[in-house]
Amino acid sequence: MKTIIFISLLVFSFEITAQSIVRDRHGNTYPTVRLKNGDLWLAKNLAIKESDSYCWNNKEDATCRTRNGRLYTYAAAEKACKNLGIGWQIPRWEDWDYLYRQYDPDFTGKNYDYDTKVYWTRMARFSALAVGGKSNLDLQFSGFLRISSKPPKISDFREGNVTGSYWCRSPLGSNSIIFKINRREKTFIEAHQKKTNAVSVRCVKN
Repeated sequence: MKTIIFISLLVFSFEITAQSIVRDRHGNTYPTVRLKNGDLWLAKNLAIKESDSYCWNNKEDATCRTRNGRLYTYAAAEKACKNLGIGWQIPRWEDWDYLYRQYDPDFTGKNYDYDTKVYWTRMARFSALAVGGKSNLDLQFSGFLRISSKPPKISDFREGNVTGSYWCRSPLGSNSIIFKINRREKTFIEAHQKKTNAVSVRCVKN
């Protein structure tokens, strides 16, 4: 007599459903995380060398290629994501929103109050999205580069190893939404940044 055992697996919307490696034209490789809604995210900061992209303190070293990635102006980020291949782009607000809501312990569905600013909620998102978190996205604290718009152009690297800022697709205007992870405050929040400054990039494929 044969015994058949059924194993039931409970899969939450934030869990990985598939994983693959993406390679850019320089040979840099990026693990990926696929969410249940089908979005495929880079699980490593983008490091494609483009015009108006920068390594921290302008040091073209292994840390820039393998961990922190490069810092990109908004225009450079758009170009870099497209150069990964068909369908890759800067994440839209909806993409970021879907991502971090999966780690909001107070999320209850469509009646959820999206405007609630609860500190411990932000901490839960931080824990999931930072290096070693259950999302496997490992967002880095790579700081950002402030570039003055008036001559003489002065570049000022800021908040290294403290915050990580990531572009959100914002086609119009001189400013863009960013999503910012903060090591000291242990938060992950929405903010804004001038498109002429340079921040980190995670490309997504919907």
